[in-house]
Amino acid sequence: MLVASQVLLSIILPTVIFPLVLLCSKDDVMSVEGPDLSSAPATQATEQNGDHLTSRAQESPRIEMDMDPVERETPVQIGNARRVKSYKSPMWMTVLGYLLFAIVVIANAYVIVQLILGNT
Repeated sequence: MLVASQVLLSIILPTVIFPLVLLCSKDDVMSVEGPDLSSAPATQATEQNGDHLTSRAQESPRIEMDMDPVERETPVQIGNARRVKSYKSPMWMTVLGYLLFAIVVIANAYVIVQLILGNT
């Protein structure tokens, strides 16, 4: 049972590592917009018969932020409306993730070749 679980894990692990590293390294996937910073409120709540109606203000330009806390602490302002927080993985983490993916794939290929050659 233990060996079977390890074989299953070695097959599933690369299929999970690659999409995880790929998506975490994309800035557009890992970015979150903050609240509206313009003078108009972002949302307005109106109460009618106990129901809350919410309306958004007109979409405005975004404030881009470089979120590496070591390099920059203040946002770079493009417009005056929204901040964008990026949770994108740093480059070293992305490289490490792809390296781990390659190691697992190479190890699996080696085991399959050894199994085919009958050297088990």
